[in-house]
Amino acid sequence: MKVGDLKSLAADQQFEIIGDRISKLKDPADRARAAVELFGKAGADLLPLFEQGAEGIRKARQEAEKLGVSFSEKQIKALADADDAIKRMKASWEGLAATLTVKATPAIIGVLSLLQGRLPEASVATELANIDYQ
Repeated sequence: MKVGDLKSLAADQQFEIIGDRISKLKDPADRARAAVELFGKAGADLLPLFEQGAEGIRKARQEAEKLGVSFSEKQIKALADADDAIKRMKASWEGLAATLTVKATPAIIGVLSLLQGRLPEASVATELANIDYQ
């Protein structure tokens, strides 16, 4: 089977086929290597599931569906869309924070300079902060 063939299948079918192919590798080290190469660190955790091949994966999926702990393709897409929206919002907030910081920096420096000149404690604290204690 080629990667192009897998792309046309649903995610659960892809997973079954890959797991089945991994289960058919004779050498346990080859199974572990293949699982980790395809699924990263989580691949090692998936090895017990892959030992049973596609049938074991189907049974595990059916059990998860019975327990209500699996997601449909539509739910997975909705979760991915929500994740993308959250990442965009986070980037927007980070951009806003950076812009506000740049705009407010002169005012902050001005206020701190005034405080340093007017408060003896601030001058002493500045001097103490600049001492090299090594």
